[in-house]
Amino acid sequence: MAGENKHRHVRNMWDGLRANFKQLASRTKAAPADDRPRTHGKTSKDKKHAAAGPGLDPREAVIPYQYAPLNEEAQEIRLLTILPGNSSSHIRVCLHIKPFTKKTKLKFEALSYSWGSQVDPVDIFVGKRGNQTIKVTQNLAHALPCLRYPDKPRKLWIDAICVNQQDPEERSSQVKRMADIYSMASQVVVWLGPEREDTQLAIDYCKEVSANITVDWGLQTMAAAPTSKETHWVDRNEIVRWTPDQELAVCDLLKRDWFTRLWIWQEVVLATSVLVMCGLKCLDWASIGDVVFSFYHKPKTPYAHESLFQVLESSYFLCKCEQSENFIDLIDFTKDSMCSDPRDRLFALFSLLPPHQEDLAIEADYTKSTAQVYLEFVQQYINSKQDLAILRFVEMGENGEKGSMISSWVPDWSSKPQTNRLHLFRASGLSKSSTSFGEGGTLQVSGCNIGDIECVESFSIQDSDSYDQLAMELARVTKQFLVRYSVNDASVNLLSLSRSLCGGELFELYLPLRKDYPTLQEAAEYLSKVLLDREDEPGDLELTEKDMLVLDKIGRGCKGRNLFRCSNGTFGLAPKAARPGDIVVAWLGFRNNMVLRCAGNGHYLLVGEAYCDGVMWGEAFLGSLPEQFQGVMHYNEETGWYYTGYIDRRHDEFYPAGEDPRLSDIPLPAGWTKKIYEDNKFETIFVNDETGDESAVDPRMNAEELKKRGVKLQEFILE
Repeated sequence: MAGENKHRHVRNMWDGLRANFKQLASRTKAAPADDRPRTHGKTSKDKKHAAAGPGLDPREAVIPYQYAPLNEEAQEIRLLTILPGNSSSHIRVCLHIKPFTKKTKLKFEALSYSWGSQVDPVDIFVGKRGNQTIKVTQNLAHALPCLRYPDKPRKLWIDAICVNQQDPEERSSQVKRMADIYSMASQVVVWLGPEREDTQLAIDYCKEVSANITVDWGLQTMAAAPTSKETHWVDRNEIVRWTPDQELAVCDLLKRDWFTRLWIWQEVVLATSVLVMCGLKCLDWASIGDVVFSFYHKPKTPYAHESLFQVLESSYFLCKCEQSENFIDLIDFTKDSMCSDPRDRLFALFSLLPPHQEDLAIEADYTKSTAQVYLEFVQQYINSKQDLAILRFVEMGENGEKGSMISSWVPDWSSKPQTNRLHLFRASGLSKSSTSFGEGGTLQVSGCNIGDIECVESFSIQDSDSYDQLAMELARVTKQFLVRYSVNDASVNLLSLSRSLCGGELFELYLPLRKDYPTLQEAAEYLSKVLLDREDEPGDLELTEKDMLVLDKIGRGCKGRNLFRCSNGTFGLAPKAARPGDIVVAWLGFRNNMVLRCAGNGHYLLVGEAYCDGVMWGEAFLGSLPEQFQGVMHYNEETGWYYTGYIDRRHDEFYPAGEDPRLSDIPLPAGWTKKIYEDNKFETIFVNDETGDESAVDPRMNAEELKKRGVKLQEFILE
């Protein structure tokens, strides 16, 4: 729906609440900037009992509410009823235990909110009378009056109250049910916090944008709404039309703490209907998505606020997310999201697993340590998927230690990543992993040793760095690297060095060609200017638009990484912990390279993911590509995905990854055939004639077949 019809149910709700909450709204609007409710002159002792109901002496001692146990076999949950009242009456709630299955027809709403600080909690009274209380955070205490109806009860599920937070077993049990709770709720209510001075301005602008555009997230398109008469709303070449005040208001809305929470991903993605509340102001979730999509894809205004770029990326992926997302991508998209328990970095996402990946989920068990949970999940992933993509999240600390994890090959998702993920290539072709788990937390992996790291130089790059700062850092690192290690053949290796600094993400990598990416020649020309500049700082070098495209890629790929030169003569990007003597390897079942460090006894520590120029397209296993062929990423408009493959530049003919020219003369093993579907010619499917099973893995690339052809595979034992 567009225009007035699109928001009719929101307006009706607001009209019903406005009259009875006028007094509360004025108090909320005047709340201090830290969102804490005012005490209005009450003493700290009075404030502690501010939730007491009429007729209850506030000086009377409160009694902690005693939760009745839930019957897990009966699939019970608790529902909260907010009793009706006017703006001057205190909040009282009732809790009821109900059986809850997919066949149960319970009508309730679910609240999605930010817990906020747990300092100075507020007592919420349970029952129509009496002094039994549950402590809630200030933010939830602020939300409850805005959620309460003046003339009828309101039934909700709110995790902090409906789950006994002091019972780890109940928490574990109820976490498993949250996906069903949010998906089966009649509506999910998103509470962003109290209203601020610019809240109305932000909401009005969001509604205006949403009334003029129609977004298709699947196709990534934006069309004019049927009632819109202005084309500028959907013109991707025209800057966003808003005032500085409107921009700041929308930024303030999208910067609310709620957007930083990890659990909100399942709470809004699984919901059938989402209503957003800011104080007493309401907005539907679709309007938020429309605004985020528009701002993300349109050119920014010259005065665009720096914080706009930060909030857009995180909120964009949240609005875009669907259950069909790849789980690796979900972990990456949510890397900056906050959660109080590091185990939730996985538990909070399992409900979003697509059907073909549901077997990746492990039991949400809060009695296990964070390290145990992470280890079990990685083992489950490798056993189930037979690839090692999950290990690309490993980042060894700069001190070279494993940290709090049991094994060096287990990612520590409790720490914020220092790098951006590298682009995925085909360093091991279409292969599956060959692994085994050993005692003491070891993992054995098959692959090839590419060479030793001979020299490294670290980058110091921040997300907020300007183009001038990036240019100076690039000049410092490359000059120091070439001088310190006496690399005198920079002109010969300039293309390799340029590709490495950009992490291989260049114009030529994509079909159709990506105009927003620099060409290899442009990257090399800019790097040449930097190296020829005699000054230590290239401040006098005038940056062209093409130079800035190069710096964009370098800034993204080199953040938190080292530039290195390998013993095979090529350059690459490695984790910041990498040092001379470490080795670069290519593993079966892993699409990029890895850096390992000898740990003694023939074992290794995993340092992290790497880009090593010249071995990103299966060269370690199959040798170099024929001169006329180049590895590319081809976009399929029907599926919306990029597929790896090879382009024959002589005829501009594309071959999917399963048609690798280096394997053209090698027959498939007995019992295997190829299939290419008419509706997707970008991917080759291999069929086992005996079982009928289909696979995207090339049977010619398994360990046994490679060894038959003389490929020298090595077993790496990681500890």
